[in-house]
Amino acid sequence: MAHEAELAFFKHLLPVGSQQQQTGSVQMETKGPNKRARTEINRSHKGRGKGHRQQANRKPKDGQDQSRDLQKLVEATAKLTLKLADAQQVLLQDCGLTWFVSAEPGGILPTMFGVSSEWRKLQETSPHLITSPLPTLMMSCVLEELVARMRKTVAEEAMQKSALQAGWCTEAGTWLYKRWGPVKKDLVAAKTTPLALSDLETIVKEIQADIQ
Repeated sequence: MAHEAELAFFKHLLPVGSQQQQTGSVQMETKGPNKRARTEINRSHKGRGKGHRQQANRKPKDGQDQSRDLQKLVEATAKLTLKLADAQQVLLQDCGLTWFVSAEPGGILPTMFGVSSEWRKLQETSPHLITSPLPTLMMSCVLEELVARMRKTVAEEAMQKSALQAGWCTEAGTWLYKRWGPVKKDLVAAKTTPLALSDLETIVKEIQADIQ
C-alpha cells in the first residue's frame, strides 16, 4: 500500500500514466448507483442528432501525437548535433596548430619520431613515469631543440653564415619571421620586426608554462 501511495503521488508527472489515472476516475464516477443521475444524462443526450454522436465517439489519437512529437525531437537533435560538429571544426581551425615538417637532413622530424617511440615504450614498461600526453611532450621537446639550435647558431660562426645565406637571421643575430609564399611555393621573409634571441627564449618559457 505504501508503494502504491508513493506511485500515486508522482503519477501526475507521468504523461501517459496521469491520463490513465484521470480516465479511470471518470469511469468510476459514471458507474455509480445513482439511477436518477443516469436518467438525467440520458435525457440531456436526446435530440442532439446523429452528428453529435459521431463527434462524441471521436477519441484523441494520443499514440500518434506522441510518435509525431518524438520524431520531431529526434530530427531537432540531429540538426543540433550537426551544427555542433561544424562549430567544432571551425573552432579547431581557429585555435589548432598544424605542423609542416621538412624531411631534409638536419630537420626536426627524426627528433619527433624518436620522442614518440620512447614515449610509447615507457608507457608499456613504466607508465607511472609519464606525466604528459604525447603531443604536449613533443611540443616541449621541439621548443627546447629550437632554442638550443638558435643558441648554437649565434655562438658558432660557420652555422651563423649558413643561417644568413638561408635568410633565417641577420648579421646582428636577430631572427627573421617567414611565411609561406603561394607564388614561389616557398618560405619568404615577412615584414615583422626580427626577433632577438633573448625575446625568443622568453616566449618559449611562456609557452612551456602554458602547456604544462
